Amino acid sequence: AVGKSLELLLWLAHLVAGQPGAVTMMPGMTGGMFALFVAGLLWLALWSGRVRLWGFAPIGLGIAALLLTRTPDVLVSGDGHHVGITGEGPDLLVLRAVREESYTRTALLENAGMTGDAVALEDWKGARCNPDFCAISLVRGGRKFDLLMARGKDLVAIPVLAAACARVDIVVADRRLPSACKPRLLKADRAMLGQTGGLAIDLVSGRVRTVAETQGEHGWFRRPPPWQPRARRQGPAPAATGAPNPTPSQ
Repeated sequence: AVGKSLELLLWLAHLVAGQPGAVTMMPGMTGGMFALFVAGLLWLALWSGRVRLWGFAPIGLGIAALLLTRTPDVLVSGDGHHVGITGEGPDLLVLRAVREESYTRTALLENAGMTGDAVALEDWKGARCNPDFCAISLVRGGRKFDLLMARGKDLVAIPVLAAACARVDIVVADRRLPSACKPRLLKADRAMLGQTGGLAIDLVSGRVRTVAETQGEHGWFRRPPPWQPRARRQGPAPAATGAPNPTPSQ
């Protein structure tokens, strides 16, 4: 009887979850939004009478804040191996192709608050890729941001790499890049990601959320100091047209 009851309960759960609109993908909430929901639910649980209805006020504020939350423009995994780019249609652009049911694909789509598919960046007409790097230009808030993402393992001549970094705003790599690589805004290489963990970048506001911000301090973990991106240099930005230039050194 217990088994049949559980089967009925699971059938009901799957039936409800399968209805149109049963699940809505949204960007992850901040700590402040979460606190509003918790405060409202605690108020509803602890008070009685009409005064308990005031608990819906913080919950409503939390829902409004969640609906107004912008989807991150760029998502970077903690090892720099995977990059997701939003805002270029219903699908998520990914640096490396991922299996349809893989954990990486699911995690990137959930963090982006998207229900579309994950499309390899090299298959998108707006990207410029070679075996070593992929470059893409994104227009957000009336400004153009140039991104360069490493995907190869071959060594690249430092002068060539330095010139490529100087032409872009953000560089992402799953390996440590030399100090000569100086993009205009952010260099998210293995050295930096080792301190921050994964990144969620909002190009319009300049806000960079890190996994390290949500980690507590324990005997085996110490939170790194807050990290802030560099201010964008003034003056005309160097041209970033054409295919990415870095090529394997001989």
